[in-house]
Amino acid sequence: MVKQGFPKQFGVGVIGTAGALGILIPPSIVMVIYAVSANASIGRLFIAGIVPGIMLAALLMFVAWFVAWKRGYPRMKKANLRERWDSFRESMWGLLLIVVVIGGIYTGIFTRPRRRR
Repeated sequence: MVKQGFPKQFGVGVIGTAGALGILIPPSIVMVIYAVSANASIGRLFIAGIVPGIMLAALLMFVAWFVAWKRGYPRMKKANLRERWDSFRESMWGLLLIVVVIGGIYTGIFTRPRRRR
């Protein structure tokens, strides 16, 4: 970010805040460790983290955009449709991870007890 013209303080603030959001947005290893140590439901913790995580991430995006706009920080060129599609295609599996994990927990695929033979 510094090489692209952003002040060091802005970059540190955005990256530090975004890193802290990683704990809240599922699937988070911190949630799994907490659930195991507190004997809580991992699935319920994941479900409980979705809405607040999305809200806080959206708020961080808005604040970062507003501060960058207000202070005149540099902008990258707008991506064309092909670049957007390529980026979406490359990130699709990461974006679907939450659906797979929460879907697997709630359908019982990951939590169903094994049958004894």
